Amino acid sequence: MSKKLTNNGLFDPSRFTTPEHKTAALNEFKKQQRRIRPSLDRQQVDYLAAAMARSALDQTPITVTVYDEFEGEKTFIGVVKKMDQQLQRVKVDGKESIEWIPFEDVLNVE
Repeated sequence: MSKKLTNNGLFDPSRFTTPEHKTAALNEFKKQQRRIRPSLDRQQVDYLAAAMARSALDQTPITVTVYDEFEGEKTFIGVVKKMDQQLQRVKVDGKESIEWIPFEDVLNVE
């Protein structure tokens, strides 16, 4: 009987991990990996908006750096097709895909 209680026996705690416990542990790990959104000052926000508007008018490609909660930063290269003031987002048409990016997630425009 003592064999069952030792060395990966019947009562090993890892055998009693439920799917709910696994999901909770993964969610907790993801929460710990989140990155804090950097804050932008008003002058920088105005510059970003002007650069995106210029791209929309001239149809020139730009590089948009976007905040991502888990990966840190993502970069999209493309032409701004539409700026939606109502929903606070911008549509960037790149070579691979078309992305709707929220204004609050834009960190840099080049």
